[in-house]
Amino acid sequence: ERGMPGFERGENLAKVGMRANDTSRLFLRDVRVPAANLVGNENMGFYYMMNELPQERLYVATLGVAASEAVFEWTRDHLAQRQAFGGPLSKMQLLRHRMAKLKTDIAVGRAFVDSCIERHDAGCLDSQTASMAKAWASELQGRVADECVQLHDG
Repeated sequence: ERGMPGFERGENLAKVGMRANDTSRLFLRDVRVPAANLVGNENMGFYYMMNELPQERLYVATLGVAASEAVFEWTRDHLAQRQAFGGPLSKMQLLRHRMAKLKTDIAVGRAFVDSCIERHDAGCLDSQTASMAKAWASELQGRVADECVQLHDG
């Protein structure tokens, strides 16, 4: 807790994403935790944290796919409304092809993340698979955002 001897909170870190959640370094120097404040068993905190990593990674993967889906929909709406060359941009074959490729990639990401959710619900999501989902979905989110920015007249 703030004000406890030995506890210090660093400055907030500059982040690219998830800015609503502040992130900073925490310094614990010989902090004494009263027995009444102990959560779980003594000296087990790291193990508790490691046990939850697959779920946290799955959460980030879910956000990545959801953000990709939202950006895709906003871009599809934009292309349908934006008029150029005598009609909506959504009628142009090249742009339809680019959108189809994005939609395919998003569907693959959604299927993978959904399978991870099922594994998590069954209690068998391992850290490696959760890490793969997080990496895939985070990369997907960046790629979809980059492509969609270009389709919004870049």
